[in-house]
Amino acid sequence: MINQPVVRSSGWETADAILVETTYRKIQFELFRKEPATTIQINDVKAPTRAEYFGLYVRELFTFYQSVLTTMRSSTQWIALNAHSTYHTRNILADTVTITTEEDEVDVIGYCFNPVVFNFEWIDNTLDPNWKPWGWKIPILSDDPDDTNLFYDLTAHKGIVHQGTTPDKIFFYGFSPADFNGLQFFEKILAQ
Repeated sequence: MINQPVVRSSGWETADAILVETTYRKIQFELFRKEPATTIQINDVKAPTRAEYFGLYVRELFTFYQSVLTTMRSSTQWIALNAHSTYHTRNILADTVTITTEEDEVDVIGYCFNPVVFNFEWIDNTLDPNWKPWGWKIPILSDDPDDTNLFYDLTAHKGIVHQGTTPDKIFFYGFSPADFNGLQFFEKILAQ
């Protein structure tokens, strides 16, 4: 018998081009044509100094991601996509898939994402440059106004969408995430 090394998943495995394109088109068709089940509003929070503001933001962002990951853990069949409009600039990397839509040409990078592999132990990396929780390859929150970050459950058809052009809202389709009690930056908007 040949012993094979056991490689633990990083939680981020590159998605192939066909999966990226079909999922992106499915998200466009399914999600963008219906109302989100829940919307999270990012509030403008005041703090005495920029350092205190950043520390508060990082710790609350950690709590927010932990809550979202907890709701995502019911499925391991997530795909995470970063869609960058080519209207201003191109975003060509080795794994980029270019998709032509009715409105634009979009460069999309995709990963198969397994939230189950993440533990939630707090590691204070707040002083690291370009801070992102746990080194996410595609964060829930887009940091570019030309980008849209999408998380889509391939089996349950749930989705999380954050568009850089609407930086103050995160849209949840198909499920309601956990409540974010005591957070100042992230607030659940109740349905009208």
